[in-house]
Amino acid sequence: AALAVVLVLLLVMTLLGTAVLRNTLLDERMSGNLYDRNLAFQAAESGLREAEQRIQDIQIATNDVAKQFPSTGCSEGLCARPTGLTTDRWIDPAFDGWRDATVVLQKMDASPEYFIESMGEAPAWPLCDREVPQHPQCMKQRFRITASNQSAGRARVMLQTNYSVK
Repeated sequence: AALAVVLVLLLVMTLLGTAVLRNTLLDERMSGNLYDRNLAFQAAESGLREAEQRIQDIQIATNDVAKQFPSTGCSEGLCARPTGLTTDRWIDPAFDGWRDATVVLQKMDASPEYFIESMGEAPAWPLCDREVPQHPQCMKQRFRITASNQSAGRARVMLQTNYSVK
C-alpha cells in the first residue's frame, strides 16, 4: 500500500513539475517578446524624431518646407500629399519610398525607416481660420510622419505622428 501511495505522489509531483516548467518557459518567451517590442518601439520613435529634425532643418535652410516635397509620389522619404483614392502608403506592400534613418542602435540588427507626407496647411488652433482678421500664426504647414522598425524575425512596430512647422 505504501508503494502505491508513493507512486501516486511521485506522479502528482512529476505533473506539477512539468506544469511549472511550462509556465516558466511561457513567461520567458513573453518577457523576450516584450523586450523585442520595446527595442523596436524605441527604434521607431528615434526614426520619428529624426524625421521631425529633418523637417526643422529644411525649414531653417529654405524657410518653405512645402516646396521641398514632390508634387506626386515620393523622393528620398519626402512624399506628396496623399489622395483619398489610393491605398495608405504604410499599408501598400509595393511602396518603396521609405528612407533609412541614420540612427544606430546597438541591440538592433535593423535601423528604423520613415517617410514624411506633406498634408498641406491646417489651422494651428480650432476655428482660427474663421477669425476676421485672421491671426498671422493661424495656418501652419502640417506633415504626417510614419516610422517603422523590424529586425529579422522580431517584433515590428510602426508609429505615426502629425507634425507642424513652428
